[in-house]
Amino acid sequence: MDGGTGISGAAVGVLVDVGCATAISGFTVGSNRAVSALMRASRSIRRDFRGPLIVRLRAPAIGADQPTARDSTLLKKLIPEVPRVAVLWNPGAFSEQTTVDMVSEATEAAKSLGLQLQYVEARRAEEFKRAFSDAVNWHSDALFEFPNPTFYENQKRLVDLAAQHRLPAIYNAREFVEVGGLIAYGANILELNRRTAIYVDKILKGSKPSDLPVEQPTTFDLAINLNTAKLLDLTVPPLLLAQADHIIE
Repeated sequence: MDGGTGISGAAVGVLVDVGCATAISGFTVGSNRAVSALMRASRSIRRDFRGPLIVRLRAPAIGADQPTARDSTLLKKLIPEVPRVAVLWNPGAFSEQTTVDMVSEATEAAKSLGLQLQYVEARRAEEFKRAFSDAVNWHSDALFEFPNPTFYENQKRLVDLAAQHRLPAIYNAREFVEVGGLIAYGANILELNRRTAIYVDKILKGSKPSDLPVEQPTTFDLAINLNTAKLLDLTVPPLLLAQADHIIE
């Protein structure tokens, strides 16, 4: 996996060799980095994808859950009294329309749950500390993140900062929970890699990349770290535990 881009290095090589471009664009781990890597790799690549992100779909995307809205719901279930939630994001990570959609989805979900959102920006890892300080200064009761390759590549740093500030945080990949994060809801990365392999196989067998749909994830995992919950003096509701796909005790 190329640092959370949603497409493996081996797949990039195969796609370049066959002289075409395709990618699996995931809400959680897909990004314009996968497209950029392909575009840099060969001048012969078909430009069905353009920066900063896909500009059109050749076929309807496979339906997916709404992780950003789910983040707010999970936080409310875990901490019913939470009123103020910080949103860690990188405004330049996705296309303008994708960013607008994500913000709109988060806003609607927060409104329905009675939450106040405060966006804290971090475009680079060096800005993490300042972003968390902004969240704390705003008296945030919890935090969730918009998907971003930089965040995915720096899981431990983000988890450690959340622990340092005793800030309950929900992440978008199970790997965050495995390094000490409280809770995560996001696309199954192994499934994304499997779908990438299927794409490569179809292309090598003669399928036109332009005829293949740009897929979004359909398999999502809920992971909970009970050790972290204990350190934060949080009791995870039994119903939420029953819904979890992965529990770290």
